[in-house]
Amino acid sequence: MFRADAVTPGAAVFPDIDTERLGSELQLVEKGRARGRENQPPADASSLDSGEIAAVAAIEKLRRAGLENYEQNKRIYSERLARGEEARREVTTGSDKARGDFLATAHMAHSRLVDPARRVTDAYAHLLAFREQNKLVRPSDSPALFPLIALILFFALAEALLNSSLLGQSSEMGYLGGALLATIIALANIGFSAFLGGQIRWLNHASFLGKLRGLATLLVFVTFAATFNLVVGHLRDALTDAASLELAARDAFAAFLAMPHGVESAMSWLLALIGLVVSIFTAYKAYHSFDPYPGYAHVEVTVSDARAGYNDELEATIEALTEKRDAAIDALNEGRETVNTNLREAIDAAHGHSALKAHLRAFLDQCDLKVNVLLTAYREANRDAREEPAPAHFNTAYRFGEYVEPEFSAGRLDEAERERVAIGKIIDEAIAAIGAEYDRAIRALLKVDELEDLAQDTAEARRAREAARARDSRSASAETEGGERPARLAVISGKEEKK
Repeated sequence: MFRADAVTPGAAVFPDIDTERLGSELQLVEKGRARGRENQPPADASSLDSGEIAAVAAIEKLRRAGLENYEQNKRIYSERLARGEEARREVTTGSDKARGDFLATAHMAHSRLVDPARRVTDAYAHLLAFREQNKLVRPSDSPALFPLIALILFFALAEALLNSSLLGQSSEMGYLGGALLATIIALANIGFSAFLGGQIRWLNHASFLGKLRGLATLLVFVTFAATFNLVVGHLRDALTDAASLELAARDAFAAFLAMPHGVESAMSWLLALIGLVVSIFTAYKAYHSFDPYPGYAHVEVTVSDARAGYNDELEATIEALTEKRDAAIDALNEGRETVNTNLREAIDAAHGHSALKAHLRAFLDQCDLKVNVLLTAYREANRDAREEPAPAHFNTAYRFGEYVEPEFSAGRLDEAERERVAIGKIIDEAIAAIGAEYDRAIRALLKVDELEDLAQDTAEARRAREAARARDSRSASAETEGGERPARLAVISGKEEKK
């Protein structure tokens, strides 16, 4: 609003008066000498002659330009005073818009948190239900997958190295073939043992079916470990006489079916024993690498992931709200500063207390001084050249007429000052409102523990409803039995009343 008009600051309003340039352009010395030789103006002349008028006109032109600039700037300041009410309306609109934009940002921020918050409450409610159903009160153990994988790879390498020499003695491909076969056997043995060892944890389950599943897995593991490693022992025996690995595998399996414990050589028994030890130790480590209760660690990991996701969204939301609040407050303060500066400058200018007023007085004095400088140059040249006495007015300094500044209505000043104060109040109220909305929005953002408390309250309310329904069901059953019992007793005793 206040940038629509331009104000020339300070002394730049008033043009510079260069007497040397003006004297040279007007040729005052030359004209003064020429007029003096003609004894012009006459000694009795009381008015300015043409040379003097030219000097006065040159300064008058610059003086008029300066006063026009001054009055234009004063007029701009006066118009700015009249814009106080318009500025107040614009500031009111901008303040309302800033508050509305912040509220919209706050609502959108809360909307973005709906899904992360629901994931936290649902995950925690699931955790509470899981603990209640399975009678768990302890925290879960985090899965130790990296140590388990590293241990499996170590066991696989160790078993492959140990078995390669034992199998290489009987393999048709020598030690290289034995190493390859030992690696395959070790990976199969350890892989199945680790998988079954992790499933044995179902023995700790609260339900009968879960325990049954764990027991079945344990039996499967024992069967697998014994069968697999005994077959490997028979395989080593078969490799001694067989022409190929395929025939050796067929003979080893047939020998196992015929007599499982009929491994012949001591080296074959050592190979089977090494595999069995590795199987048992791998299953043991797999069992202890997870939480002993099946599914418990996964449930808690889900809760932890939900918490982390919600905290990330919460942090981003608070950051967005803070940035929006700061941007709105900065914009309002910038608007306040702009309005205050322009209205205060206009009020000061109208009162005559601005720097522009001081520059005006200096400019007017300068005009009076400069015009006499030009007149003196002309008159001195004229005196030196003339034979007759100079006119009396040559000894009189010239002064321009007094400048009368346009009057200004004091009521407009008071009104502009009131508008300036009102604008400041509007902006203060808007900033306070945005700060209050920010505090309200931040307080409305629930922390993770508050979300989990809501889930806890919901779970307790659910249990209370279930207990109430159970009591109502028992009461209804008791009333039904109480109503039917007399009739049944009457029938049994043969005393049923006839209707």
